[in-house]
Amino acid sequence: MSHSLSTISEIRAANERAGHYFFSFETMEFFNSTVYEIIKTTEKGAYFITSEFFEHSDGSKEPKTYKVRFCHLSGLIDSVKGEVFNSYEEAKNCLDSLN
Repeated sequence: MSHSLSTISEIRAANERAGHYFFSFETMEFFNSTVYEIIKTTEKGAYFITSEFFEHSDGSKEPKTYKVRFCHLSGLIDSVKGEVFNSYEEAKNCLDSLN
């Protein structure tokens, strides 16, 4: 690959340069997000995995879910296929199957 989206730090920087807030402290805190370091690069960008959980105002929490995301060279981030996984292993299997 000839682009610089080979680490989460580079993906974060590309998203910020594009004027987006996917990785901002406020966004990550609101969605209780975790970003995992394993990525898969392609000619058009890079895939990575996140997890999120929702906490209600009464303190109860929804189960943690996992998503495979794609960062375009432009810095825009999308969810892959809109799928939500119940475990990291399921998300990792999806990431491994992508070309």
